[in-house]
Amino acid sequence: MNTTHTVRRTDVFPHKHLPPRQRQVLILIGQGNTNRMIADTMCISVNTVYWYTSEIYRVLGVSGRAEAIAYCWRHGLVIETHEAMDSLENEVGIS
Repeated sequence: MNTTHTVRRTDVFPHKHLPPRQRQVLILIGQGNTNRMIADTMCISVNTVYWYTSEIYRVLGVSGRAEAIAYCWRHGLVIETHEAMDSLENEVGIS
C-alpha cells in the first residue's frame, strides 16, 4: 500500500507530505547515515530502508542520496535534527 501522497513540483516543502517514519529516515540520511545505520537506529530491515528511500526520493523529486542530503541542508532538517527526531519519535510512539 502506498502511503505517500503525490506532490506537485511547485510544493516548497514536499518532505512535509512524507509519513513520520519516512521523515525520520530522511533526517537520518541528511546526517550522513548509511542504510545499515538507519536500519539499526530505527530497528527495521535494510530492505525497508531501501523502500523508504525510494519513496522519499520520489516525493522530493531527487535522483539520489546526495540530492536528498542537499535537500535536508537546504530545508534546515539537519540543523533541527534533535528536535525533529524527538518530535517524530513522539509522533510514532518510540521512546
